[in-house]
Amino acid sequence: MFDIRSGERRSAGIAVLYFALVMAGWFMLRPLREASGAGISSAERGVLYAWTFAFSLPVVPLYSWLVSRFDRRRLLLGVYAFFCANLAAFWWCDAQHWFTGTLERVFYVWASVYNLLIVSIFWSVVVDVFDSAQGKRLFGLIAAGGSLGALLGSEITKRFLADIERGGIYALSGALLAACAICALALVRAGTKGNAKQAHGTGGSWFGGFTLVLSRPYLLALAAQTLCITIGSTILYNEKLELVAAIHTQGERAREFAKIDQWTNLATLFGQSVVTAWVLGRFGLRSALAIMPLLGIFGFAALAWLLESSTLQSALWLVVGFEVLRKAVHHIFEKPAREVLFTVVTREEKYKAKEFLDVSVYRGGDCLAGWAFPRLEALGRTIPAWTAVPLSVMAVLIAGYLAREQRRLTEPKSGTDLAPRE
Repeated sequence: MFDIRSGERRSAGIAVLYFALVMAGWFMLRPLREASGAGISSAERGVLYAWTFAFSLPVVPLYSWLVSRFDRRRLLLGVYAFFCANLAAFWWCDAQHWFTGTLERVFYVWASVYNLLIVSIFWSVVVDVFDSAQGKRLFGLIAAGGSLGALLGSEITKRFLADIERGGIYALSGALLAACAICALALVRAGTKGNAKQAHGTGGSWFGGFTLVLSRPYLLALAAQTLCITIGSTILYNEKLELVAAIHTQGERAREFAKIDQWTNLATLFGQSVVTAWVLGRFGLRSALAIMPLLGIFGFAALAWLLESSTLQSALWLVVGFEVLRKAVHHIFEKPAREVLFTVVTREEKYKAKEFLDVSVYRGGDCLAGWAFPRLEALGRTIPAWTAVPLSVMAVLIAGYLAREQRRLTEPKSGTDLAPRE
């Protein structure tokens, strides 16, 4: 099922466990964030998206500066210690019964940046350890480890939230984050064995993530693809929150979102175990990158057509079903293929441009979609869904360009400077 070759087993095993811990910790927290978001109007969510985007802007340059100055072991230890301290602070605030109103919104913004940064940091380490050919064979397996962790995390929240409350979830998530740090150090050690230079800081500018993306058409195309997909995902996310808020009470929402996450992760785990490596190996990056936006073209058109005439409960089933399918396709095909795209760039781009794309550009798309959603909805109930259709078409076209460029960078012509720069 998975083609793991001699000498790869240890690194692959560490990566699988590492991602399982990352996703388990996050999927414990995710239903709490979703429950907070469902209690907020779409107009106010637009404001929170703007705050999230604004908060992400200084985070990425700060991370870029740290990457430039410190070796990866110290950097990773510092990042995980910082986030553990954040979770300890949320636990203390919950113990003081302060988790209402403003603090819930602070947690929503924090979690929206945290989840992207923590996953992006994981993949930055992984794409620095495995090359393009290994990525096509192994990234499906590694992603499946993340899906197992996500299933565990959402199950813990669904089963035990009533008993241990929010504070217990923060404490458990922090413990898993500490275990992530151990796995990260082990993976870096395995990846830099015999090449100590790779563990050092990357050098370059603290604003490197932004300037690197602007200076390379390959990375700029990745930014455009990220925006197209993110805007569609945020439109669907807002549809879900509106319907859940209309049907379920405040106390039911976190468990409802945990159940949705479990359905998504079960579908994802099956696909990653069976088809990811096969599709990447048999059909290539272009097909893997195009599947999700192709689904978006037909899915958003069908959603727009059916949404207006459905009951609230039927509309919720429709939106949840589409979101589960879309997220599963993202994790089965688009995400592993996207990470393969980063195996052919420089180390500085892996640790700086990648974080800028995965955090700032992603949250910029959230901000734009969050601001536009209530305004588009005011024009017509189905207008937001119709808006996502041409964006999906654009993402299909960009997928073809990215696949061609990745192949060109993997097999550079003699006399050119297309090879990844170290």
